[in-house]
Amino acid sequence: RHVGDAREDLLDAVLAQGAHVFGERHGEQVGDAGALLDEALDLVRAEHELVQAEAALSWPWVILVAVFVSDATLTLLRRVARGERWFEAHRSHAYQQASRRWGHRRVTLAVLSIDLAWLLPLAWIAQTMPQQGLWIALLAYMPPIVLALRFGAGITEDVRR
Repeated sequence: RHVGDAREDLLDAVLAQGAHVFGERHGEQVGDAGALLDEALDLVRAEHELVQAEAALSWPWVILVAVFVSDATLTLLRRVARGERWFEAHRSHAYQQASRRWGHRRVTLAVLSIDLAWLLPLAWIAQTMPQQGLWIALLAYMPPIVLALRFGAGITEDVRR
């Protein structure tokens, strides 16, 4: 199913629920006693389908930002753990450190290679198998986390010495 289908089901259930409540308040007979329960169950089913459909669309995006999220998260955690003022400007991201060592062009091409060769295929798999999205995302994050650690995410030159 598509997200649009699930949203239409949710909207139908909400409208049916509203019509039932509105009708009762104005003295109109809307249906038998089981109609309210039936409409509530429709609402739950539609919400469940919407969540599943949106998860199928969410996992690829969670995966495709893995290099950035890994670097940013590890940098933040390490800075906070050392008691640094994490909200101040710094140059301790793994990307920044790798760029100083090998140049922006090479590092950018390396990140692009990771995105295309590793993350994009896993994002596609997560799109086609959303029920496995969490496991695929965990697998996708492993190399970016290892690389961020390897290149010293969150470690300043003062700490290295």
